[in-house]
Amino acid sequence: MGLATFAFRKSSLVWSINNLEYQLMCITNRLQVLAETSSALYNSSMADIMAAQDPSGNNTTDTTGVSLFEANLARIHALEKPLELQKERIETQLTAKQNELESIEKGEENAAKRQTPKFA
Repeated sequence: MGLATFAFRKSSLVWSINNLEYQLMCITNRLQVLAETSSALYNSSMADIMAAQDPSGNNTTDTTGVSLFEANLARIHALEKPLELQKERIETQLTAKQNELESIEKGEENAAKRQTPKFA
């Protein structure tokens, strides 16, 4: 390949890598929000359980609060699973693109060496 072809492919790969990194950042942010929501839900549920105990230590908590907590937690985990799968897919693509970029850069360097005029 000529230098122009290497430069074009390199530019295309850099754009793809940047795009994948942006997508990865967005997914990571969504996963962080879900983790924070899960943590806040857990803390809120624990506070409700503690408040529902009478002074003698007996638990007077209604089981609907616990099942509501479990249902909300299940919804959060259901949202996390496809995001985790998408994150893995993007990380795999990103690794492949970065490896291809390295080989393109090496090829570009070799092409530049071959095309450089040699004077005696």
